[in-house]
Amino acid sequence: MNYFTKILILLLFALLSGCSLSPPTMTNISNNKLLEIQAAYISTIKQANLDSQKRWQHGRLGNITVNLEGKPYVGLCYHWQEIVYVGIQKSIKSTGWRATGIAINEGTFMEHHAVLVYDPARLAFNQIFNKKNNMKSYVFDPWKSGKPQVYTLKNWLLLPFSTENQARLTKIENFTLTGHKP
Repeated sequence: MNYFTKILILLLFALLSGCSLSPPTMTNISNNKLLEIQAAYISTIKQANLDSQKRWQHGRLGNITVNLEGKPYVGLCYHWQEIVYVGIQKSIKSTGWRATGIAINEGTFMEHHAVLVYDPARLAFNQIFNKKNNMKSYVFDPWKSGKPQVYTLKNWLLLPFSTENQARLTKIENFTLTGHKP
């Protein structure tokens, strides 16, 4: 199969996968601490989209652009994860909440990364994936739309992933885009 045919197949896949329904994002957040973290998240995504040094992409078509063109294009899910994680650190510290990475389908074509935030006063780290608690943690995942989407963990796990490997919490330690650790 030649290069052009591969690109056409990838584009067709990207277009078809973009038509799937997604679970609802959170639109009416009432927790003041989560609102403070969300404000930092919104600001981070706005700044990224206005960045003249990097051309932020999103979704499957964005992945194709980043992988084919390279710099200045960025926007793979782990790029978004990193910039969100760094961008919310000040509000995480001031609210007493915690943030960590979350990944699903690691090592597969459908691998995906985002940022999970939670209040340790309401939820212990080792209880995050307990089904009765999965409405108490929130996933910040701008990759699909380039916008600051917030999901409960329960709803994020319903996104149209073909789940080959279960979700797990991860450390975020590759600070290639920002050049510093929070």
